Amino acid sequence: MIKRWIDDIKNGRPLWLAECREEMKEAADAVSSDISVITNEGVSETFSILLPKVEAPEEFELMSRYLDANRLNAAALLGQLDNTDCASIPVSAITARLKERPEANYDMPEEPLVCGVSAGLSDIKLILAEGGRIRRILSYDWNPLIATEDAMISNPIYELIEMAADGRLLDAIALSVPGNEVFLRIKDLDKKFKPLCRDGAPVKLLDSGNMAAYSVYNELKYTKAGQELIKDGIIALELEGDIAFGHVRADGSIPSLPGALSKCIFRIDSEEEAGFPDQGAILKSAGMPVNNPKPCIDLLMNMAEGGEQNAETVFKNIGLYLGHAIREIDFFMRPGTDKYILLGSFAKSEYVFDLMSIGLQKTAPDAVVLQIDRGIANSPIMKALAEMGDIAIAEFAKTAGCVYYALEN
Repeated sequence: MIKRWIDDIKNGRPLWLAECREEMKEAADAVSSDISVITNEGVSETFSILLPKVEAPEEFELMSRYLDANRLNAAALLGQLDNTDCASIPVSAITARLKERPEANYDMPEEPLVCGVSAGLSDIKLILAEGGRIRRILSYDWNPLIATEDAMISNPIYELIEMAADGRLLDAIALSVPGNEVFLRIKDLDKKFKPLCRDGAPVKLLDSGNMAAYSVYNELKYTKAGQELIKDGIIALELEGDIAFGHVRADGSIPSLPGALSKCIFRIDSEEEAGFPDQGAILKSAGMPVNNPKPCIDLLMNMAEGGEQNAETVFKNIGLYLGHAIREIDFFMRPGTDKYILLGSFAKSEYVFDLMSIGLQKTAPDAVVLQIDRGIANSPIMKALAEMGDIAIAEFAKTAGCVYYALEN
């Protein structure tokens, strides 16, 4: 088996981690190696990884890469390895704040003025709401990955909120940001926005994946059809400039886990194509500049919708990686549900979603992956968004969720 894998690599064929795990189930001479992980919630999880018998140095090297990839993914999705000899993924400080309760001493008025902000890797989206009604919607294109100072991240967000509030002090702010190193390096990001709020008003921070899951769950819980969909829990996958995901359990709780799919390894034959392609890799593969990603991503989607073959191939390939991301979630997270909701910029086009589904069906045919659409709109703010013809629900659903997260006690 391992000799065939090596031949596949030499012949330029991809070697997917999940497929190797599946093949090893049929290997008569396989040996087991356990991976132990301590989750952020303090739970010990153990996974048995089957390994083939190795004879040659190149076989040993490949199996080392295979085992290391499994270890990396377990830590990236769950917490940290329970093994001092292995490198562990640091817990995301942003995700860890799920354990903290927001300020409970603030007396929220009957008609609170709140701001929900979703800061992504290609733009910032903002909804200002008063008493459950939308007052302003703003969007600002940016590329935070080129920021050389913390202020280049925090200042645009601050100025956008300040512009939306127009001199009024806010009763709450909820901010969603990627679990990206660029954002994680900023200390006390939430405290930077306190001057825009009334005394004691909460400023809440949640990472993109968990906010996506929270937002989807918050809408589906209002209807019988939605309740049926989420009865075993739900997983939200957001495709913007990167991939993020969040899990809401059947009881509505959000586990405090890293969920860093962007750190996971899907292919063990190629370092360059090992993980999920970020916006830079996606744009480079299409021959587009990466400095101003938002309009380029929109153009790439328009090209695919127009039948441009290279653009179509890009999204089919994204679907392949999406399927493998789901397989890693299923193996290490054991979420108890096969229901996935896709949102973000790449999910706003039905045609692009269909292209990604072609690749996805090849790699995760049993997963139920649904594209978010206007049918999910049940809360007042989401209904208002759905009535706006120029607003894509897939792009603004998480921002609406930020508003409701800001209002939660």
